[in-house]
Amino acid sequence: MRKCTPGYYCPEGTPFEVPCPPGYACVNAGTIQTTIAQCTAGYFCTGGSSSLTQNQCQPGYYCPLGSPAPIPCDINYYNPTTGSSVSTDCIACPAGKTCYSRGMATPVEANFVCAAGFYCPSATQKIPCDKGYYCPTGSAAQIICPNGYWTATTTRASCDKCPAGYYCGVGTGVPDQAIPCPEGMYCPQKSYGTGTNCPVGTYMPYKGATMVSDCLPCVEGY
Repeated sequence: MRKCTPGYYCPEGTPFEVPCPPGYACVNAGTIQTTIAQCTAGYFCTGGSSSLTQNQCQPGYYCPLGSPAPIPCDINYYNPTTGSSVSTDCIACPAGKTCYSRGMATPVEANFVCAAGFYCPSATQKIPCDKGYYCPTGSAAQIICPNGYWTATTTRASCDKCPAGYYCGVGTGVPDQAIPCPEGMYCPQKSYGTGTNCPVGTYMPYKGATMVSDCLPCVEGY
């Protein structure tokens, strides 16, 4: 029996590896028997993870058990703590301050607005948005790109659709993080997770298929 690549699992009856879905980790990866388990509370797993603690939840957010992405605290709340797992870790904004954006780690002075492409944890901090994140006007924290989207440059106010032939997990920021579509599947633009299985009666022996018409008809008898 073959062994699965770390971050993947091998369904019975198929020769193909499947990336671990977002919110889960494929532990014991690299062995014949792979266990799929939910990401640990206080952490999030973006997909293809072999660790239950792939990414720690940052201040301004909380991550329940099995989180595929961090959840921001609501407007009028903030959270200065790393590794939060419940919404009650978000604290009401104090009098005389403002928590004008979701995902704030600290309150700021009233009437302060951060420019697009940057995030401002305080009125004296203006930080460029990282690859894999976006920052619309008024961001107190950078927002991670969702499944099916990415940003390949910094200081972005929005995310781009994942290119066809690849799938992009949460927080994809550089071309190397966009994963080629696996064998047996095709990935149109904005794909995430594991792509789409080729229809019954067809197969795809290569990586990077972009549309259903790329799937090849099975040879008679197979």
